[in-house]
Amino acid sequence: MPLLGWACSLVVAGDPTIKCVSSEPDPCGAGSSCVDGRCVRGATPPPPPPVDGGMDGEPIDAGPAVAELCNCLDDDGDGEVDEDFDADRDHATLCGCAGEGIDCDDTDPNVHPRVVLPPDEFGNDAGVLSAATERCDGKNNDCDSETDEDTCPAGDLCRQGACVAATDCAITGCAANERCEEGVCVMGRCRTDADCTTAPATSCDPGSGRCVAPRALGQPCDVDAECGSSGTCVPRSALGLPGGNRVCTQPCCSDFDCGPVDGDQICYHAPSGVRTCANATMLTGLPVPGRALAGEPCSAASDCRSSMCSPEGGCISPCVERCPELMVCNFYHDLPALGDAPGRGGMYCDVDLPSLADNFEPCADDLDCNSLFCHFNRCRAACANVADCFGDTGYCASIVAESVPGVRPVTGERARIQVCAQYPTTIADPGALYTRGVACTNNEECQSQICIDGRCTDFCCSSAECGGGRCGPKRFGDGWVVVCSVPP
Repeated sequence: MPLLGWACSLVVAGDPTIKCVSSEPDPCGAGSSCVDGRCVRGATPPPPPPVDGGMDGEPIDAGPAVAELCNCLDDDGDGEVDEDFDADRDHATLCGCAGEGIDCDDTDPNVHPRVVLPPDEFGNDAGVLSAATERCDGKNNDCDSETDEDTCPAGDLCRQGACVAATDCAITGCAANERCEEGVCVMGRCRTDADCTTAPATSCDPGSGRCVAPRALGQPCDVDAECGSSGTCVPRSALGLPGGNRVCTQPCCSDFDCGPVDGDQICYHAPSGVRTCANATMLTGLPVPGRALAGEPCSAASDCRSSMCSPEGGCISPCVERCPELMVCNFYHDLPALGDAPGRGGMYCDVDLPSLADNFEPCADDLDCNSLFCHFNRCRAACANVADCFGDTGYCASIVAESVPGVRPVTGERARIQVCAQYPTTIADPGALYTRGVACTNNEECQSQICIDGRCTDFCCSSAECGGGRCGPKRFGDGWVVVCSVPP
């Protein structure tokens, strides 16, 4: 049964792109307050920490030091963000905060992406550090997935760290262990997996032209090609996990996307919006999943295929829209941790409540809605993509749902969920908006309201939905969305 005793109204961050400091004048505007370094609508600002009043005038002990995490926040309060994840001190970290790339070589200060510099000691904007200049040195200096591009004079090519004159090997041919590329014989370069015939490096990374060895789910990786034709290499921080490296993920919407009922994988919905199949390699301490499906009784998490047993003694499973018969995709909050992943909220299959309000019908709080989610006085149904909402003149949106302080216990992280939203009133004809794959310059041009890498895209559960493209996590705003990429 749904957690009726826990449900209540939720709020959405006022402007998640605005960072703030609670001790400084509040930049958040009316109706929002500074909480945990972000502007949050409707939140009550935290009280300032005590500075004096101990015995004999001694300062009160502030408690143990707080460790800096790879989460785009100043956890230890020293004025620096994620500084423990910048080994070469070039201001680019392994955490990939909004507006920044991820440092692809944290041992070399001459290799880094574009970085938004932190404010100076007076809070003044310090500007932007441009990406490192690409050089002919065999390195991806600017961290843009290409190596040594545009580094030599016209007519020359960069080969093994030096600019060399191009020759026509299409006529002269190459040695058995070489291939002809742009008129030059090169060794070990590839364009497709068919060029990679020496085990274990059997996958081609088109960005670098390197043959790479495939990695299993949850194992460390550097590029998507290591994660198979349908996998994506994602920072562990995007999964809410400790550590600064990247791991292979596989997209999913439900547990059934992650293998047989008696398998060892579940579908993990991270608070950031990333959805991936997961096992004990990825989530340390995750119990072996059981056999019981959503709605079936359980006494422990290990009884359930999803590794999630509700306090009422029933298995619940993650969803984005579709659930078994007589069940509905409901919002839960403060669910327990999965292995070393944090507790969080999200959408999970549970018993249908047909007497409650449906999508876009008026509501006063969550308990009025069949989905147990009321947002801006309208019930919001879960959705897998824009088609689930388009009949109601809406689209599928990724939003951050946060607990209202003082209304219920807040023990889990905020949850990024997919629910139906209504188009802005400025859009007169949603049917005239661009569909997936069409070129775009901004989100508002797309039916999905998602424009990434210059193309309209949409949410997905697997690469089979992407028409030859790859389904995987992409940065979007201050979070992540699992969407189709454009076919190569």
